[in-house]
Amino acid sequence: MSLVRRWVSCVVPLALLVFGACGGGKAPRPLVVGEDDCHFCRMAITDARYGGEVRTAAGRLLTFDAVECMVGYVAAQPVAPQAGVWVADYETGSMVEAGEALFVLGGSLHSPMGRALTSFAPTVTPGELQARYQGEVLTWAQVLARQLAVPTTSSAATSHAPIIPGSQRGDAPEVEPGEIVVTPSGAPSPIADAIRRVAPGGRIRVRAGVYREPTIRIDRPLSLIGDAGAILDGSGAHTIVLVVADDVTVRGFTLRNTGTSQSDERAGVSVEDASGCNVSGNRFESTFFAVYLARARDCTVRDNVMRGPGRIQTASGNGVHVWSSERVQILGND
Repeated sequence: MSLVRRWVSCVVPLALLVFGACGGGKAPRPLVVGEDDCHFCRMAITDARYGGEVRTAAGRLLTFDAVECMVGYVAAQPVAPQAGVWVADYETGSMVEAGEALFVLGGSLHSPMGRALTSFAPTVTPGELQARYQGEVLTWAQVLARQLAVPTTSSAATSHAPIIPGSQRGDAPEVEPGEIVVTPSGAPSPIADAIRRVAPGGRIRVRAGVYREPTIRIDRPLSLIGDAGAILDGSGAHTIVLVVADDVTVRGFTLRNTGTSQSDERAGVSVEDASGCNVSGNRFESTFFAVYLARARDCTVRDNVMRGPGRIQTASGNGVHVWSSERVQILGND
């Protein structure tokens, strides 16, 4: 298997301007797309417009890929331990103190973790924000209060589930919020079943074991995370994971045995017509293609190990195949 690295367009990090500095090295700094990781969910930061930063009382600067991740971290800390909390203004990229910012929940914008929570500098009125982006306009205090109002179960703490439209109005959700844990002893297709039940933006954690399911189709924003020893096996017959939704993360798996085909592009992970996806920290063994991106935007393929079976070109695909895509980052793969 050859490793093809094709840059369809240049990836230019969005600089965040320092705003409202408080001196003494306590101010925020620009987030570095593709290098900074989220302190809460450990995902690489791929779009700085949704990010935030926390300066701890000890002076350490923590970076976050989304406001919902940052509020999950802040809500879990003792009372007021932070020296500073900032969010990015979506429209200008400048950093704003969280207490002064406005937040749009829901509407037309889609944050990296799928909770549709976006921050803005208070240069426009709440009515203007709602007219531009729809959704509900909140203050930082209201965002934090919603997070604190949710019981601190392990699933809520790890998936920041409460920041979703309707969660404070008593609506009865049709799907389970938060994290779903999957084991090999579950249903015949336990991962596919979990995808049907998880709330958009939630997390599915897959315990160690071998999973042989039909192609796992991900049709909503979520994080699919494998524990050490979680193996997805295609039984030599098909693509293993097919992503057709924005803001999906696939991390921590061994994906193996897609089989070869001259009629379809079988892959360990295939992303089609989607944006903001992250395929990282996986191992691919005996897959026709390891990662196949078609009409993808703003996706990251990072720190994966790829070992293919092919000995001749007609019987092997590529490690990373990118077709008709924009702003794709391919970093640190073996």
